[in-house]
Amino acid sequence: MMVQLCRRGAHAVISQLVNSSCRWMILALLAGSLMSLATAAETPDGASSNLRQFGVQCDGSDETGAVQAALNSLADGGLLDFNCRVGIRQVSLANRSNVTLTASNGGGVLLLADSADPWTRAFLITNCSSCTVQGLFFEGNNKNIIPFSIEESASSTVSGLIIQNVGQAGAAFVGMHNRGNRYLNNTIRSVDVTRSPAVNDTTRGMWIGNVSDTTQEVNVEVSGNTLIDVSGTAIAVHGSGITVTDNNTARLNWGCIKVLPLGGYGSTLVANNKCSGAGAKWVIGGGIMTEYWNSSDETTIIRDNLIEAYAESDLSRIPDSPSNGISIANPVGKMTRNVQILNNTIRNVLYDGVQVSGSLDGFVIDSNLIERTFSGRQWNGIAIQGDTGKSVSNGVIRRNLIRGKVTGILLAANGGVLSGLTLEKNAFVSVSEDGVHIEVKNGGEIAGVGASGLCFAEIGRSAIWDNRPRPLEQRPLPILLRPRFGAVRVQTCADPRLNQ
Repeated sequence: MMVQLCRRGAHAVISQLVNSSCRWMILALLAGSLMSLATAAETPDGASSNLRQFGVQCDGSDETGAVQAALNSLADGGLLDFNCRVGIRQVSLANRSNVTLTASNGGGVLLLADSADPWTRAFLITNCSSCTVQGLFFEGNNKNIIPFSIEESASSTVSGLIIQNVGQAGAAFVGMHNRGNRYLNNTIRSVDVTRSPAVNDTTRGMWIGNVSDTTQEVNVEVSGNTLIDVSGTAIAVHGSGITVTDNNTARLNWGCIKVLPLGGYGSTLVANNKCSGAGAKWVIGGGIMTEYWNSSDETTIIRDNLIEAYAESDLSRIPDSPSNGISIANPVGKMTRNVQILNNTIRNVLYDGVQVSGSLDGFVIDSNLIERTFSGRQWNGIAIQGDTGKSVSNGVIRRNLIRGKVTGILLAANGGVLSGLTLEKNAFVSVSEDGVHIEVKNGGEIAGVGASGLCFAEIGRSAIWDNRPRPLEQRPLPILLRPRFGAVRVQTCADPRLNQ
């Protein structure tokens, strides 16, 4: 009844304000309108808002302006709910603390713009302290642009994002020059799948930090993420104090994890990750690599990872992918130090299970299973390569089980230097050529190599092959078990990993 009276006498109320009840109603409506306008302009500290409050339709059209207004309104301590999936070109959030971006109803963004610059960001967060980004869906729409990036921020967590259908860009997910950030339980899938990494510089899954002081990531955790059908490296991290754990990958066309420890702020851990290239479209990838330099008092530990490269069905489809299981590689003049490769399982890598091709000082390769589980040639279990200008020194290779490879352990100095290496209690089973192969050429040098407790079973050529003037001799003599006259094998080496 009151509303009807107000409607009936609106012209009189406005001109004369004679009805006190109508006056009360009008003032209340005006106050509500002003409050809504204030909310749209700026959300008070600790307040919550959602995209729908800013008038978005979420119909696939370009609503960049409304989304940017929503982000601009977010004050320190506030929360913005992406409660639908909205089309954007480029948006950003900067200079905030303790804000939360979250999603409901499958909310997030639909990318609408391409960029000729592969490092253009569609959704950029900068200078955000103790911020949280969780649960947003990024539909890449196969656009050539980075879907998400967080930069120059501290103690922030990005978790539960889904990023898919990414085109040609630097990466699907970027973190740059942050300190103490965590990137947890995100899913990244279908990244640049129309291009081969053997031909192009393809899009990475997660690109974290870079090699300069102004770009490296410090004290970063990358854990629990899932990456599927990625054309470039799945996870690449550059910085110091790096933790990469419990990530799961499938159908990788290039590397699984690449860490570049730059020294200064802490050690690096790569552990309990599952890496697989089986079934990939272009190249069978899935390996783990560390390279570049670190300080002499820091350690890189690569342990308890499962690397499964080829599936048997991939052999006829992609007969030669130049991939390794775990690699240490440096350019000439750079030195990696203090690497531990422990208790990893590495299966069906066509090239080397563990490959050291860069300068390295102080390392342990211990208790790894490196094996071939189906027919075909797979090269070396462990390869230590000293090419011209490079040196590898002070290493222990022990308690590894190498099964089904062409060569068990390769020590090769092709113009470079290998020194101070110990081979201890390794087991070589069903190796088609040499258990241990030591070769010097082109002025290289191998010195100070010792061996003990090695076991050889079903070796195709030599237990130990060494072309140096004074070949390696194991003390006591190696255990060599082979079937006689083509009989079925009834003896083999015990698993050295079980006797620690």
